[in-house]
Amino acid sequence: MIWWPIIENLVVYFRSLPEFAEINVHPGTEDPINYYPCMEVVWDHESNMNPYKPTKGSLTLWIDEYVVCENSTEAYKMLYDVQQQSFAALRGWPAYAIDTIGVALNVKVLSVASSDGALRPVTGGRIILEIEWRKKGYENG
Repeated sequence: MIWWPIIENLVVYFRSLPEFAEINVHPGTEDPINYYPCMEVVWDHESNMNPYKPTKGSLTLWIDEYVVCENSTEAYKMLYDVQQQSFAALRGWPAYAIDTIGVALNVKVLSVASSDGALRPVTGGRIILEIEWRKKGYENG
């Protein structure tokens, strides 16, 4: 299993980028009353692991993103901007992960979903990631 080191690495990576300086990025979910805008990196499930030779596997993570704005059109624009920044940042994350935790990542976005606006004035969305991982030295095997 490697879900926690990967989540922790993604959170540290996002926090290191200037475009996320004003966004509260953290692992897991928290009571969001006072910390919007935010990104919550949540573990869904991990699979395809060999307990005798834990060198590769698959992992599904959610990145839940929330912004606050009374105007729903502006809120959608704000959320879209955060999602675009996240997509751009995800392209650089595999290189960061191999350098910092010695794990090669193949990251795919499975879907992006809305939180449906039920928490007004909070608007949110979920990016669902599928990650295939291999420990350094096992990238081709």
